[in-house]
Parts: sequence; C-alpha cells; structure tokens
Amino acid sequence: MRILHDHRSNASIESEWYSDATCAAVLCASICRRWRALALSFPWLWNHVYVNIAAGSQATRNLIALQFQRSEALPLDLSIDCHDAAPQKDTFRDILRQSARWRTFRFSYHVWGDVFHRFQRPTPLLELFSLQSEYHPIHGPYRCLRPGEAVVFLPYAPRLRTLEIPACALHRIPLIPRPSLQRL
Repeated sequence: MRILHDHRSNASIESEWYSDATCAAVLCASICRRWRALALSFPWLWNHVYVNIAAGSQATRNLIALQFQRSEALPLDLSIDCHDAAPQKDTFRDILRQSARWRTFRFSYHVWGDVFHRFQRPTPLLELFSLQSEYHPIHGPYRCLRPGEAVVFLPYAPRLRTLEIPACALHRIPLIPRPSLQRL
C-alpha cells in the first residue's frame, strides 16, 4: 500500500490516471479479506474518482457513492467523461453535491449546453477546474449561455489556481476577479 501511495503522490494528474486509480482501489479491496480491510482503512485510496457519466447505470452511481463515502472527508480529485451521450442527471447531481470537497475537477463533455449553469455551488478547496468539449460551443448544437444572460461561474473558489476552458467561451462567462488564479 505504501508503494501505491507513493506512486499516487508523484503521479501527474491525467484522466487515464484517475481511471487507473479507481481500478486500483477496487482491485486492492477485492484481493482477500486482509487486503480489503487494509484498502478500506486508507481514504486516500478512494479520493481520485473517474466517472464515465454517459455509462450512468445504477452500478456507476453506486460506485461513485462508495468512493465518496470511503474517501471520508479528503479533498476529491475528479475526472468526468461524458463524451458518448448526454449526462445522467442523477449521477451529475450526486457529483455536484460534493462540490465543497473538489480539489481538481476535469470535465470532458461532448456538447456545452447549459454546462456553465451547473457550477454555482461553493468550491472552497478547488485548485484546478478544466472543461473540455469536442465541439466548439458556437458551432455545436447549443450555445454557452443565452444572449443577455449572466451567470457567475464558480462564485466561491478562493484557492482556484488553474482554470482551463476554451478561449471562445471566456467572453461568455462572467468571472469574479481571482487573485489566486495563476493560469487561465
């Protein structure tokens, strides 16, 4: 477990890593009773969460809930993939409820729709927020915001250092001045 912890501490934060980390946690807990007890006693093993929302079955929702529970109060590092279909609203709602625990949040989405409306909750621990879309928001089937509409995006994120969103979306999102922001 110490080797796994050291590897997790030194790993770069990439989407593939989140998927591997989720699999590693489940695998460690599945080897035998002793390993299961050991894996369940380490909340850091469960706080890197990879979710394919489009697959949004009840099993996916259950796994996410289990990871949130097993990670206890640790900050969450999330990678959410939603390229194959529209997100399952219940699954996304479960993730949004944990916004106060987000440390990193990477969201890869097939269309923008009203995605900016969803991020209105306090995120006091958030350091990195990344939105990526296959489609350019102007040419895609949806627009970022309706004309004349104002949405305060991430209204409380005092620790936010990195914000990754497409340049074409910047003029459509009213941003609060953030002295901690180092990279846009």
